[in-house]
Amino acid sequence: MEITNKLNLPEPLVNAVRNDPYNSGDSDISCTGLIGSAWQRQLSLKHGSKVVEDASQRIYALLGQSVHSILERAKAPYYRVEERLFYTVEVDDKKFTISGQFDLITPQGTLQDYKVTSWFACKDGPKIEWESQLNVLRFLCWKNQIVIGDLQIVAILRDWSRAKKLQQGKDYPDFPVLVLDVPMWDLTDTWEFIQDRLRSHFIYEVEPCSADERWRKLDQYAVKKKGNKRATKVFFDKDDAEDFKQDKGEDFTIEFRPGEDTRCLHYCSVAPFCEAKNV
Repeated sequence: MEITNKLNLPEPLVNAVRNDPYNSGDSDISCTGLIGSAWQRQLSLKHGSKVVEDASQRIYALLGQSVHSILERAKAPYYRVEERLFYTVEVDDKKFTISGQFDLITPQGTLQDYKVTSWFACKDGPKIEWESQLNVLRFLCWKNQIVIGDLQIVAILRDWSRAKKLQQGKDYPDFPVLVLDVPMWDLTDTWEFIQDRLRSHFIYEVEPCSADERWRKLDQYAVKKKGNKRATKVFFDKDDAEDFKQDKGEDFTIEFRPGEDTRCLHYCSVAPFCEAKNV
């Protein structure tokens, strides 16, 4: 990947982005890669050297990495911090080595993953990819004789503000950090999940990203009163919107809002090489 500096950011900041120390070690796939899109991973392997991304687009990723440096400074007794685990599994007579690095395990056996994220991303609880990631890490811990009793996301909210707290009250967090409990799967279910993901990446023909993997937003039909900027009501079905407009009368119009594949448009570095991105 080539990192550019179109905004002429300070060189030390750009160098910090370029010198990403991430390394999944001697493994076939990392925990993060396993739960991610097989199609996106294949495109990255094929076209990674041709990907161009600006340093400004990597700032939030850099902030996330900074948390790991902070954890290494904690040096609390009996805590396990920043360890990469490996385990080799066999699926359909083929062997694969999986690796995963946990952020922190407490003396009580709680596996914690630290995220620098937004309030919007976690206001409905842990995202399914976070849940999947922690449960795969727990599986790796189990295979490495580390007993885990609980799973948690420690979310550091980069967009938190006191003004929003005063405006939104109890519907907004009190502080810029949240601890979210994550459902812990049965280990048998986790093993089945891992097998399914390995087949998707290595055994089956790799399929284009699903609607969920593309973060697909559906088409919407907004019924608006003439002269108003905001919609009175928004529908996903055109007929429902038409019925609602008819009930409201001639002062109302319907505004079509086309859906989009949000990840493809804004968050996928290999989208320029993807012929299936508009599927």
